[in-house]
Amino acid sequence: MPKRTTSRRDHQPRKRRGQRWPILPRRTLITGAALLLGAAVLAAVMLPSALGRGDAVESSSAGGLSGGSVLDGQALFTTYCVACHGVSGVGERPDDIYAQDAYGFVAPPLDDTGHAWHHTDDQLIQTILEGSPRNSRMIAWEHLLTEQEVLGLVTYIKGLWSPYVQDNCQGPAHMNAGC
Repeated sequence: MPKRTTSRRDHQPRKRRGQRWPILPRRTLITGAALLLGAAVLAAVMLPSALGRGDAVESSSAGGLSGGSVLDGQALFTTYCVACHGVSGVGERPDDIYAQDAYGFVAPPLDDTGHAWHHTDDQLIQTILEGSPRNSRMIAWEHLLTEQEVLGLVTYIKGLWSPYVQDNCQGPAHMNAGC
C-alpha cells in the first residue's frame, strides 16, 4: 500500500513521489478555466476603451449628426450586434472573412481586419439603418434605432480601428498608399 504524504484531516492536495506540484481535483481545474475564460471575455469587451481607442470620434461626414457617445454605442453593439459580428467586432468567422452561407456573406469583422473602414460614415449609417443587400440577415434597424443611436454605434465601431486607420484610411482614402 502506498504511503500517504498527508492525512485526510489536512485537506491538502496529494503529491506523488517526485512530483513538484500537487494533483488538483478536476472541479478546481474546470473552475479555474471558467474564471480565465470569463476574464478573457471581459478584457475583450473592455480593452478598446481601456486603450483609449473608444474615444468619441467626430466626423464631418456623419450626415449632420454629432455627439455619438461611444459608451452608448458599445451598449447598443453588445445588445444588437455581438450575436453576429462577435465580441469587439471580430466577425462571424474570423478565420474566413469572405465566407458565405445560404443567405449570402456572413457577418464581416468590423475591426481593422475587415473592410468596414473602407466605407464612409454615411455608408455605415445607411447600412445599419437600411440593412445589407449582400445578406438578408443584416436587417434594417431604422424602425428600432434612432439616427443618434446609429451614430453612437458608428462611433463605437470606429473606436475598434487603429488610430492610423481612423485618421488616414477611412472611406475613399483606403486606396491611398499605406492603407
